[in-house]
Amino acid sequence: MKRKTCASVLALILTCAMVTGSLPVEANAAEAAAASELTAVQDESQEQAEVTDETKEAGDETAGEQEQVTEPGQEEEKQEEQTTEPAQGEEEQKEQTTEPGQGKEKQEEQTTEPGQEEVKQEEQTAESGQEEQITETVDDQAAFDDQAAPIAVQARNTQYLDSVAIYETLYSNGTLADEMELEKCDENEYNLYTYDIQTASPFLVTALSDEAPDDTVVTAKWTQMITGKEQTPTLTPGTAKQLNCITKSATTTGQDVTVTASSADEGESQTVTIHVLRKPCLQTLSIANKSGEAIEIDNGFKWNANTSYIKTWQNMTATTKADTAVFTAAQHTDITDQTYQILYNGNADQNEIPLSIGENAVTITVVNKEGITNTYKVTITREEDAGTGNVSFETDPEDALVVVKDKNGDRVWPDHDKTWTLQIGDTYSYVVTKNGYIGQKNNFVAKAGTAEITLERATDNNDIDKTIYAQWGNFRNGDDELGITTSKTPYNPDDAELLWAVKYGTGWAAAPGSPIMVDGDLVTYTGSTIRKLDRNTGAVVAEGTMVGSSSFSIVPATYGDGMIFVGLSNGRIQAFNAKDLTSLWVYQNDLKGQPNCPITYKDGYIYAGFWNSEEKDANFACISVTDEDSSKATEAKVASWTYKRAGGFYWAGAYVTDKFAVVGTDDGASGYSTEGASLLVFDRETGELVDSWDGIRGDIRSNISHDPESDRVFFTSKGGVLCNAQIDWETGKITDKQSVVIVGAKGNEYAMSTCTPSVYNGRIYIGIAGTSQFGANSGHAIGVYDLNEDGSMTQAYAYAILGYPQTSAMVTTGYVDEDGYVYIYLPYNYTPGGVSVLKDKKGQTEPLTTTDSGYSEVFTPVSPLAQYCICSTIADEYGTLYYKNDSCYMMAITSKVESIEVTEEPTSITEKNGTITAEGLKVVSNLKNGEQRDISDDVKVTKQDDGTYLVTYTYGFDNANYGLKTLTTTFGKSTVVYGDVNGDGKINSGDAALTYAYVNGKIKFKEGQLKAADVNGDGKINSGDAALIYARVNGKIETFPAAK
Repeated sequence: MKRKTCASVLALILTCAMVTGSLPVEANAAEAAAASELTAVQDESQEQAEVTDETKEAGDETAGEQEQVTEPGQEEEKQEEQTTEPAQGEEEQKEQTTEPGQGKEKQEEQTTEPGQEEVKQEEQTAESGQEEQITETVDDQAAFDDQAAPIAVQARNTQYLDSVAIYETLYSNGTLADEMELEKCDENEYNLYTYDIQTASPFLVTALSDEAPDDTVVTAKWTQMITGKEQTPTLTPGTAKQLNCITKSATTTGQDVTVTASSADEGESQTVTIHVLRKPCLQTLSIANKSGEAIEIDNGFKWNANTSYIKTWQNMTATTKADTAVFTAAQHTDITDQTYQILYNGNADQNEIPLSIGENAVTITVVNKEGITNTYKVTITREEDAGTGNVSFETDPEDALVVVKDKNGDRVWPDHDKTWTLQIGDTYSYVVTKNGYIGQKNNFVAKAGTAEITLERATDNNDIDKTIYAQWGNFRNGDDELGITTSKTPYNPDDAELLWAVKYGTGWAAAPGSPIMVDGDLVTYTGSTIRKLDRNTGAVVAEGTMVGSSSFSIVPATYGDGMIFVGLSNGRIQAFNAKDLTSLWVYQNDLKGQPNCPITYKDGYIYAGFWNSEEKDANFACISVTDEDSSKATEAKVASWTYKRAGGFYWAGAYVTDKFAVVGTDDGASGYSTEGASLLVFDRETGELVDSWDGIRGDIRSNISHDPESDRVFFTSKGGVLCNAQIDWETGKITDKQSVVIVGAKGNEYAMSTCTPSVYNGRIYIGIAGTSQFGANSGHAIGVYDLNEDGSMTQAYAYAILGYPQTSAMVTTGYVDEDGYVYIYLPYNYTPGGVSVLKDKKGQTEPLTTTDSGYSEVFTPVSPLAQYCICSTIADEYGTLYYKNDSCYMMAITSKVESIEVTEEPTSITEKNGTITAEGLKVVSNLKNGEQRDISDDVKVTKQDDGTYLVTYTYGFDNANYGLKTLTTTFGKSTVVYGDVNGDGKINSGDAALTYAYVNGKIKFKEGQLKAADVNGDGKINSGDAALIYARVNGKIETFPAAK
């Protein structure tokens, strides 16, 4: 777009907005569809703030610098994989919104670019105290250098248009905000500047003059830069209209937007033309001293065109003791059609700036070939160098851990024991912790000497019951993270049925979290509520309140030491009493981030990673679980230690031993083919990095599992490799590394996997993505690999399944002693979200299914249960499977119920208001797999006329596609006296006569009379029964056959 020469500056109240999925206030069906399509476009330059959690619900962050959320993938996967480029196309964008689960996933996967991590709009404004903002502010005119603050002046016209206004921000209450200055070039002609790193979508409002005829029609015209389609909507004066994607990020291309008011009656029209021009921006900006040591920009350089970030461009600060600052700056790597000129304090070749003691102002000006400029400003404060000195810490207790960090948050390691060499006069922070004590965290200015720190012992919280047993206490059911159970879970769909299904939440983003089982109850969470559910019925047993919500609820809670730990948005973890779900404490990570790593508990500490974006720093943290103040429900916790890593940690749960914590990382780059991921081995008590395996292809998005038989750890990557390592558990050193390329069911190599490997008897089981993540039957598979004696791995086969299994498998060994086989269960992230199952044993070279069709699912949901699914199954001791999907239903799949029986009769029976309570009654359901489930609390007891008690058990799902089932049994002795039909306590000819009358249809009997009259016990009443009664009266028989 050619820049127009401008005569004066005029504000048309024009502003731009990033594409964040919001719909214009005025929208017809076609426009709504287009806007929906655009929700998939995550501008790679955009970093929206996450306020509530998912951090959607938490509502805990401030705009701009808040945690970014990719998914729900899970995603991680969700936004991450969505679109590396907005122009990726309409088809993929439409895919995102086709299904709730699919959109979830797609959002997660859409974020291989920085925009990937962003959360939904609602999350971004909840905490700000403002009305919900429909679109995130993108362009901040105040950031335009060398221009006066915008003046709210409407462009008066002599014809039909009284004013044309464009706004940057539209709130949910209809309020428009944030003006942008225009340069007037000619009558009805203006220049509008937008940043080259943003995809802008203005809100346009017009007003007609008093002279405009009644038939005046106002239209706008522009090209939607993502799809290339021309847009020509009719506008309603006074109503905001979103001009979707008038620019595309990482391009220098502008365009003309025209607004035309025309009258057919008068045959005249007026057109206002807005020339959309691009302001050149930097993608990277860093500072170092002449030795190459980084001079950190306070709070980092934020290059994305987010309003709060733009504001920082003019007031960046840094502090150093160096006498020279060396600047390195670069334009966006995707802008290749021109090379910008970069000036440092006005000089093109002078990126080394000498520094004086005190403040030094530096400007970095970017100039494109049209001569349009954009200026960044950094104030560098040079401090006097006071030298270094020794700073020591003496702690009580003596073995408390001391962690020291510099002003940039980087850890400083001691020279020996608890003595550090620090820069005198610099500001540092320390954290002193020990399990069982109240941790301390403070800032200090370094000076030579010794600091004495005494920790206060925490008072024991006696309400926490550390003896509570968890049947499935974490994501992978045990310390080895293998997902193995010995339960006899059903594997043939004919032998399984739905025990119950209960809905919690609405929409995939608010679906219940993946479950664990603690103290016989399921534990899950929805929104900001954590729940315990009765595993027999799905009914709520207890509820607790979370301080926010989790990011997409795609990671289950973790149990440990009488407590339940849940990761929440904005880098938080909340602890609850496992007994009643009362809150105990809240931890918030310094770098915040999505909490989508399973939490690992070990001996009084938890370990968890966080994620901010593909390239941003995020922490892995170790936190003592001590309830430091039992009088407070949400007291703040401090981490014992953290480890910062570019790219962070996503779906990466740690394997923790007595001495070490082992975890995988993201690769720190967009996409998942960069060889930048690492396997890290930490001293679990101090956080020292003992060893690492670097250069792994793609993000490690799985837990680290451990096979006790081979004593190796295993993991997968999105880059398509299955890896294992041998570690010396005395030193923490990695002694052997093995990897193999993952191959899908259609032969696709480097097939993506986010599945934690399950290893049993020399076989490795993982989920594999096909060639199309959301395409059915595109090579998705359960992969089976042989673990060879030398640690190498060989694929045995890949069992093709319907959709991408974006979770981890459950393996049952419950039938090994019977048939030698294990059964592998793996849900997939595609509708209907069924549970695929595979039959396998060592030496097998092709799939064996549990049905004759060649493909087997133990459970295939139908409406309303069918939906996309990111959830592993768990199982209890009865073999019942539990899982959820994006339908928001939690489901229980049981081995078929064949009958019920009373195994213990009650010790007492009372009746009140028609309800019978049978104390001590024990009733079980007999299952197809041979197990007996205790259903004593789930039955109804009623008294029958004969004195016995009827036990009724109803289960299932009250829905036309499923239905309820009812089984009965009885207990108690009958009070019926055979032959005493009239109930007068005697047996005489009158009883025989009544029986004859009943047989002849002259009278009807009640239930008790029917039993009394059936004296021969054949289940029928006829003349033979009457004759037997006469025989008894006449002394010919002493006992009725029915009584024998």
